[in-house]
Amino acid sequence: SLQRQLEVLRGMIGRWLNEPSDDGSTRHVSDIVVLLPDVERHHELINSIFVNGEGQDGLTLPAKVTGVVDKSIRQLWEAIRGFYSLLGSDSARFEAAEVFDWLMLPPLYESLGLTHEQMSHACDLLAQAGFVRGFDEAHFQQTLDTSDYDYRFSFAYALDQIALGLVMPEAKISGCLYPDNWRNEALAEKTIPIASISLSDAPIAQALCRVYAGLDACRYEYQARHKAEDWLALIENSIIHPYFGDLDQTRPMRAIFNAMNGFKSSLRANRHYHQYRAELIDEDTLAEEKTLAVEDNQQVEARLAQVNNLTLKLSFMLDSIEDELESQQVSAEPTGVITFCLLYTSDAADDMQ
Repeated sequence: SLQRQLEVLRGMIGRWLNEPSDDGSTRHVSDIVVLLPDVERHHELINSIFVNGEGQDGLTLPAKVTGVVDKSIRQLWEAIRGFYSLLGSDSARFEAAEVFDWLMLPPLYESLGLTHEQMSHACDLLAQAGFVRGFDEAHFQQTLDTSDYDYRFSFAYALDQIALGLVMPEAKISGCLYPDNWRNEALAEKTIPIASISLSDAPIAQALCRVYAGLDACRYEYQARHKAEDWLALIENSIIHPYFGDLDQTRPMRAIFNAMNGFKSSLRANRHYHQYRAELIDEDTLAEEKTLAVEDNQQVEARLAQVNNLTLKLSFMLDSIEDELESQQVSAEPTGVITFCLLYTSDAADDMQ
């Protein structure tokens, strides 16, 4: 298996590093490049064999997989993107399984001040409270009847039971969460508090309420249209800083900021590239050709002005930032460590061409 091959390779590298070279030079881990045909699929396995720090064999063999987005960066980006994508698209069902996978992303629960065990318990509480799919009654109304206000089995339904169980654990049933604005033809909503909750679960309830507030604030953004730079500012100010502010100085967040700044730079480059196009024409160029170039430049500038004001959907912006992240990782060659990278076969090369 590949796992066994990597284990053998680790031992071979250890021996090779300690053997004298023919020319007497010192061998370094940065001299080693390992090629694999599907490096991204085996990213986790590689990291489990070539661990950070000293391994069980007593060897310290730092390694990095290039050509793929680092796991910590990918998880942070998925945590940020989830605030928009889980609920925003027309086909979003907001099912418990995908929501739990999102909640269990380390950057998300850590930014909410919870541990892995606490967030796992939060998912258990949501399941016990009846969460199956759907965000709230408004989300159900998109696919059911617009006059149907039933929100059972939704995220909001389960969260209400958790919140009421925390503040009124002895209540049999209560309508205190919905005191006002009920329709005359509808029964006022009441909630049964969940029993399996204690005061020690207060941070969990608070974190889930923050998640609900963030999702609710972004629920219609996915279908909105704004200019690209406005979207970038909105993502940063609405989600990144309020929910992931403590991670601003971490390497994964810097990579995401670099991707966003790279996208901004691309916009500015497209905006100003043709401004100096006529000046780049060689002095020996005929005057007639220069005149044509200036006229062409003016036409391009006019088209670019329209593009700069073009409103874009959020899904396009999120995909563009993700593409920028991937391109940064592919172009970033690690130094001072063993490098695992993609081996292009002849078939892969043909596909790329």
